[in-house]
Amino acid sequence: MNPLPETKLVMKRISVLRFGLILGSIYAVLYLIAGIVWTFAVLPSLSPLLAAIPGASEMGLAGFDMLGALAVILFPIIGFIGGLVSGAVLALLYNLVSRRLGGFIITVDETA
Repeated sequence: MNPLPETKLVMKRISVLRFGLILGSIYAVLYLIAGIVWTFAVLPSLSPLLAAIPGASEMGLAGFDMLGALAVILFPIIGFIGGLVSGAVLALLYNLVSRRLGGFIITVDETA
């Protein structure tokens, strides 16, 4: 038995913009990690394919280096936009569904 009093809260509504921004930020960090992994793990493994492309030897690895730089820059931007949109849609759907079914019930302990 818990000696501390518990309070039950019902989450009726989620701020659409705030949830979208939070999810977008989380996705941006995850996509930044994916961009770094892409740059240092995937692109070097593709370099043997460069030798098989006619005329690619003149270009050298500069094109692959540019892809790596673009991955580190663009992946987080794409992740943020995708997270923002999906977070906003999920929050909107939660708000619509929670009107009919009720929200999440969260139990908290009152501690100082």
